[in-house]
Amino acid sequence: MTKNLALVHTHTIILGFAALTVFYLIVKNLKLDNNKVHKILTVYNFGIYLSFSSLFIHGLVDSYKLPLFISAGLVIISGIGHILMTVAFTYSSYKILNSKDFKKQTV
Repeated sequence: MTKNLALVHTHTIILGFAALTVFYLIVKNLKLDNNKVHKILTVYNFGIYLSFSSLFIHGLVDSYKLPLFISAGLVIISGIGHILMTVAFTYSSYKILNSKDFKKQTV
């Protein structure tokens, strides 16, 4: 098994399951606006799809001698996916910390 293909498994468990479960529990507890949550999750899921698919494809073709621009392109696509997930995670953290219900619970 190649290194990149092994990364897909851990990324799927942590980013695809654990992070979304924690996010769901926080959103359910704080009763945030569904429209805002849907936009955040759309960006996050798009980032997951980009990252997972490019890591998976990169792992499949890792054993072949590919031109550098193809390998670099897959890494760049995965990086863009990680950036989208980071933006969605940061924005959701900001919204959660500034929500009225969160401020009531911390006081």
